[in-house]
This record gives sequence, structure tokens and C-alpha cells, in this order.
Amino acid sequence: MLPDWLKKLLQAAGINTIRLEWKLRYWRESLRWERTPFARWGKILSYEHKFCSCGQLVHKHAKVCPQCGRTLSSRALYRVSRALGFVAPEAGLVWIALLLVIGAVFLVEVRLSGVAGLLRPPSRMLVRLGALHTQGIIEGEYWRLLSAGLIHIGLWHIAFNAIALSQLAPALEDEIGSWQFVVLVTLTQLGCTLASYMYHPFVVSAGASGIAFGLIGFGLAYSHRRAGWRGSALRDLYLKWALYGFVFGVMIGADNAGHLGGLLAGGIFGLVIPTRQDMKTRLLPLWRVLAIVSLAAWAYTILAMWRSVGA
Repeated sequence: MLPDWLKKLLQAAGINTIRLEWKLRYWRESLRWERTPFARWGKILSYEHKFCSCGQLVHKHAKVCPQCGRTLSSRALYRVSRALGFVAPEAGLVWIALLLVIGAVFLVEVRLSGVAGLLRPPSRMLVRLGALHTQGIIEGEYWRLLSAGLIHIGLWHIAFNAIALSQLAPALEDEIGSWQFVVLVTLTQLGCTLASYMYHPFVVSAGASGIAFGLIGFGLAYSHRRAGWRGSALRDLYLKWALYGFVFGVMIGADNAGHLGGLLAGGIFGLVIPTRQDMKTRLLPLWRVLAIVSLAAWAYTILAMWRSVGA
């Protein structure tokens, strides 16, 4: 890269020319990627291998990691996650899809309520879109038990919940698998809305914080079950998440009844979920059926929300 005469001159001055050339190559590649971002994406998408979270490098068509036995995502999902720059590319994309749906619903909220909806959308619009509402449940609109988790009361509300989900969800989905994670999200949302409905049935309620607390409850129970009473740093971390979440909920007047319902639903799920080996072998078909039922329920919920807005 450097001409010979310059190398000799630099070496005479005590400079390591080999190290200098490597740095110059690195800077040149960095500048090229910044000028042509699609070149970086092309290199990522054409990569012949994929990584497992245990650190093992495996072939792009491998289904199971030979090091830890973890089920790996498909090549298509791996390419998408690599292109988006996620840290755990082998994890499924259920949590990403959840965030995208929540974001799309929020855009509909802003569309219906105008710019004012960014801070405090009107309750009438939230109820129309699918917030938890007593009269709707009485009239048989049970889809509101799920739709309430997709609706948010302003920009700050969705921002806090999106941050919490993005911090909690990836590691848990990677740990238990995408099929089980779909069931977990569905059960925690149902636990949240049922608790909220029973505690204060005449209050309009919405938000994905019940799912976030459900993930906290699951992580708390699951990590404790694995570590026992000896103590676990991961269990203690989830416990801090729960305490901070409830204290913050009291400070802002949030629906802590729904938070508790989601936490308990996730905790029960974390206590009874089978081991990874059982999930991978004899119980995997059952989890797939439960996940498909859950996805069908969410699909019906979104369709009902669409019809409600159009009505």
C-alpha cells in the first residue's frame, strides 16, 4: 500500500509500517462503506455463515448449533436481522413484529386525532380504536383484551413501552424460542387486561406495559427456577425491573392492576414452562399449535380494530 521509499523512511524514524498499513486499509474500508452503505449490506447479506449466541460460527444452512444445541433461525430471518444490525441475529423476529405493529397502530392514532394525538389523544378515539372499555366487553367485543396492548396514550407512553420491550424481549425470545414467545406475549396481555378490567372496569385502559411486566415476571420466575435459592444476578435484575416499574407506575398514576396481572401471568408461565430439551423434541408440535392459535387471535384482533375504525 505504501511505496517502498516511504516505508524505509518511516522505518528509519521508528514507525511500525505494517501496523500503519493495516490502519490505513481499515480507514479506507470505513470511508468506502460510509459513502456506499449498500456495499456493507450486500456483504452482510451474502455472508456464508451465521453466529449462535454461544459464540459458535456455523454454516448459513445449519438448523442447530453443534456447540450448544440451540435451534437457529432460518437464513432469511438471519439476513434481515443482520441487515438491521441486531446483536442477536439468531433470535426470532416476533418482538420486532410486535414493535412494528404497535408503531403502525400509533400512526393510525395520530391520523385519527391529529397532531394533538402525539401528546394526549382523546379517550373517545382510543375506545373507537380498541382500548379496554367496559361497554365494549359487555357487547361481546372480546378482541379488546388483546387490542388494548397495541394502543398507547401519547408519544411518551409508547416511547417508554418500546424501550422496555426492546430491552427485555430479544433475550427472552432467544432463550425460549419464537413459538413459545408468541404464547408468552399473548398470555401476559390477557392477564394484564383481565386484571385491569376486574379491578377498575369503568376506566379506559391501553398500552403494552402489561406485556413488558409479563416479560419481567417470566424472566424473574424462569431465572429463579434455574438458579434456585442460591441467588442469581439475572433474577435480581428482573426483580429490580419489577420494583422500579411499579414505583414509576405509582408516580405517574399508571394502571398498576394491569401491570400486576401481566407480571403474575408471565411468572406462572415461567414456573411451568418445560425445559429447553423438552420444547425442542416431544413438545415442539404442541407449542407450534398454541402459537398458531395465538397468532390467529392477534390477526382477528387487528382485523376487528380495522373494522372498528372504518365503522
